[in-house]
Amino acid sequence: MISIFRYTDYRRYLADYFADRKKRDAKFSHRYLCRRLGLTAPNFIMMVMQGKRNLTRALAFSLSKELGHGEKETEYFEALVGFMQARTIREKDACFSRMAAMRRGRDVDKIEESQYEYYSNWYNLVVRELVTYPDFKGDFNWLARKVRPPHNAFPGQALR
Repeated sequence: MISIFRYTDYRRYLADYFADRKKRDAKFSHRYLCRRLGLTAPNFIMMVMQGKRNLTRALAFSLSKELGHGEKETEYFEALVGFMQARTIREKDACFSRMAAMRRGRDVDKIEESQYEYYSNWYNLVVRELVTYPDFKGDFNWLARKVRPPHNAFPGQALR
């Protein structure tokens, strides 16, 4: 089952949901979904997925219920639609804040101990990136200078 909480684009979510549901239920179609929602255009949901149409708040709520979302999923879906269709930065920020609050603690992937050790030190990431630079030619002294630049590299800032 696809988790809506992993998405920040409701159109992408709908496309993925549709593809997944279609695999499990051959009768499921855009036309079927539009009919269930009482829409006259049989391709309206497909046009929404393609970005050619937007959802109203009422239709977003009805669609969410038709997709079998619970209360939290419906609330997230409405915020997701609001985020993607916001007209101002303030509206977009408000919707994104709601989404972020609802995502906390959900769909957290557990990592292995070796992964934790890798990400627990900032320098692992820095060194990994630096060795991909074209200037790095296997010169570990160059690498050390880049990781810990001389004190005069940052005028006005004291290095610890």
